[in-house]
Amino acid sequence: MAHDKPRVRVKAGRALVAPSAPIAPSPGVSAAYMRGGELPLFFRWQPALRDSNDDVRAAWRLAASRAVDAIQNSGWLAGAVDQSTASVVGSGLRLNAKPDAESLGMSDGEANRWAERVEARFAMWASSPRSCDAGARFTFGQLQGQAYRHYLATGEVLGSLPWITRPGGGWGTKLRLLPAWRLSTETRPPHLVNGVELDDDGAPRAYRIKVRDANGSERDETFAAVDAYGRPLILHIFEGEPGQVRGISPLAPVLKVVRQFDQLADATLSAALIQAIFAAMFQSPAPNEEVIAGLQSEDEQQDASALESMVTGKKAWYRNTDLDVGVTG
Repeated sequence: MAHDKPRVRVKAGRALVAPSAPIAPSPGVSAAYMRGGELPLFFRWQPALRDSNDDVRAAWRLAASRAVDAIQNSGWLAGAVDQSTASVVGSGLRLNAKPDAESLGMSDGEANRWAERVEARFAMWASSPRSCDAGARFTFGQLQGQAYRHYLATGEVLGSLPWITRPGGGWGTKLRLLPAWRLSTETRPPHLVNGVELDDDGAPRAYRIKVRDANGSERDETFAAVDAYGRPLILHIFEGEPGQVRGISPLAPVLKVVRQFDQLADATLSAALIQAIFAAMFQSPAPNEEVIAGLQSEDEQQDASALESMVTGKKAWYRNTDLDVGVTG
C-alpha cells in the first residue's frame, strides 16, 4: 500500500528548516571586578572613598607617633631604618652639575669648567656646618640623613631656609630642619588645609607652624612660602595623591605587622620563661616537707610552715613579675 509523502509549501526564496527543540538558557556569566562583590570575603569590606587630605588629617598624628615609637623601641626596625639611610644617603648626596652649554651660550669646554667651579663651591658649602646649617652643628650630608630618617617616621621633611651671615661661613643660605609635627593640622576650607595655606590655584603660599615662646608654650604662626623675590623660605617635601598637601609615614601600612611581631616575640619569650620556671623538679626519697625545708633559710623555717612559705613565695613572685603580652596574649 503506497503512502503519500507530506507536502509542505515553501515560499520562493526561502529554505526549508526543520523545527528544533527550544534552546536552554545558558548559566549566568559576568565579567566584573571583584566578582561583582559576591565573594564572602567582600561582604563586610565596605570602605568609604574620601579625599586624601581628610584621610591624612585623621590619621597623621597617630601614625607618626606610632612610627616614631616603633623605630625607637624595635631593634630590627631601627636597624632597617639605619640600613636604608646608609643605602640612600650614605655620606651625603653631592652635586653633579650638567649645564646646557647651548642655552647658556657657552662652548662645551666653558660649560665643563663652569660646572667644576660650581661643584667645588657646593662641596665647600656642604662640608662646613657654619655655612650650611642654621644651628652650625651638622654638615649637609648629616642633615640629609636626619631628613630621610624623619621622612620614614612622618612622611614629610619640614624646614626653613633662612639667610644668616656669620664669621667662618662664606654663604648666607642656611638650612634649618624642623619636626614635621610642628606643622599645624588646622583646616579652614577652602584655602587652609592641614596647616598649609593655598592660593586660588592650589599652590602653597604660607604655612601654619607651631613655635614656642620664652615660657615654653606653643602658638601657631604663619610663615610665607616664598619671599618677595620668589626665593623659597619654607622647605616641605612629601609624596602623595593628586591634591594632597601633607604626607604620611610610609611605615603606616606595616605598623600592625610590627606590633604583631613584637607581641609574638614577647609571648614566645614569656612562654619559654614560664616553662623554664615550672620545669624545676626534685627527686628525693625524703618527704615533701623536708625537701621544701631544705630550700628555705633558718628564718623561713622558724617563721612559718613549709607549705605557708611556699604559698607566700609564689604570691610574691606573681606580685613582682609582669607577664603582660597585650590583649591577645
